Amino acid sequence: MAEGKLENGVYTVVFSRKLEGGPGMHTLSPGKTYNFGFAIHDDHANWRFHHVSLGYTLGIDAKADVTAAKQ
Repeated sequence: MAEGKLENGVYTVVFSRKLEGGPGMHTLSPGKTYNFGFAIHDDHANWRFHHVSLGYTLGIDAKADVTAAKQ
């Protein structure tokens, strides 16, 4: 699930999902870290233009670039 908004010139996007895996999804476990990156595509460009981030780490209750915790 993803929700986004633009406020005062700043985009904020919140991603959420269950920790349990399913078809095509990994199970995410507290205390572990996972590698991820972002890709942003512009469908209205003359060519298939996109930006790709460097790699980041996601920590589920663990130290990482981005730390996720249950709300």
